[in-house]
Amino acid sequence: MMLNRLIKKALKSRCRYRVAALGVNKKGEVIGVTFNQPRFCGEGGSLHAEISLMQKYGRKISTIYICRVNRIGGILPIHPCKRCREKSEELGIKILSITDAKMLERFI
Repeated sequence: MMLNRLIKKALKSRCRYRVAALGVNKKGEVIGVTFNQPRFCGEGGSLHAEISLMQKYGRKISTIYICRVNRIGGILPIHPCKRCREKSEELGIKILSITDAKMLERFI
């Protein structure tokens, strides 16, 4: 299931906010999955999972699903930041925030 894949990937993050992003093409095939990663030592700042996917796959992606979890894998609220939203709009990619399993089922 896509949600389980997102949760497992987000739990790998060493950042304060554990976020995973899963990119799919127009056929609904998974292109890539990644999680946010620290960009530098110290507090704050990370390479956002969505940006990482867009840098690697660009316009091959039509939709990115993002999910944020707590330390035990519980789903938490998330919305893409301004920079991620602007980059996705530039590339014509939709970003959908997953906050529960029912929400994911509506998108698929």
